[in-house]
Amino acid sequence: MLSPSNSLACPHGHRSTDLAVAQRSGTWMGSVTLPCTYMPSDGFTQQTLIWSMERDDSTSTIFRRDYSGDHVLLSQFRNRVSVPKHIPGDASLLIENLEISDSGHYTCQVIWRTKNNRVITREVTTTVKVVKGKSSSKPIIRAGELGLTVPAGARTSLTCVASGSPPISYRWFRGTPGQKALLLSRQAELVWDSLQPSDTGKYYCEVENRAGAGAVQQSDAVELTVTGESLSPTHDMSYSYLTCTNREQGTWPVDQSLPQGPHSHSSPPLG
Repeated sequence: MLSPSNSLACPHGHRSTDLAVAQRSGTWMGSVTLPCTYMPSDGFTQQTLIWSMERDDSTSTIFRRDYSGDHVLLSQFRNRVSVPKHIPGDASLLIENLEISDSGHYTCQVIWRTKNNRVITREVTTTVKVVKGKSSSKPIIRAGELGLTVPAGARTSLTCVASGSPPISYRWFRGTPGQKALLLSRQAELVWDSLQPSDTGKYYCEVENRAGAGAVQQSDAVELTVTGESLSPTHDMSYSYLTCTNREQGTWPVDQSLPQGPHSHSSPPLG
């Protein structure tokens, strides 16, 4: 029989099918794992795994694993669902980039065949509720270890910190909110490898996420002061083609209008 934790018992006993129900919640555009596990047992071979979804009195098969491989049968779940391949006894379903319409009842059905060709079926059901999520909060700016007054030639950074449901988008500007400002970066962290006096100025960031329906939150501006003389006499604010690295999405070119100086790196939001 099945346990409340959505574990399929070793396939033995006189009943062909048992049912247990669990609850899972997820945030829009987030991810959720629906548990379905069992202890592998000698004499029983998994033949088929089926994940189905019931919503509005209609049941559809999402995922099927059999001798021919893995198959995602509903187009709305393609490239969003997966089941571990190399963990015996783990048939849990991972759903990514959750949509509100993903709310419903999900059933994991496992079919085994015994040595004497007897077919045994077990299943577990999980109820999923997808909620809109939390819009991003007003961000705050954290300065690097040296603070906001930094000697020329030093390395420093400014980090934009905000809470809210992921994914959160970041933008860094040089200037003051509400006035004309220069876009510097689309990452959470702004980094200078070697500060120059010309980097002195005001900086602020803004954030938004999908849960906020496009509402932009701006930080207060902070003033960065670079003291001493430049250690690189040839340095200027010439415009060049920079490359920024996002740890999650790889590398891509940044707008050619970015001044050479600060670089940007991604960092996870709080909360």
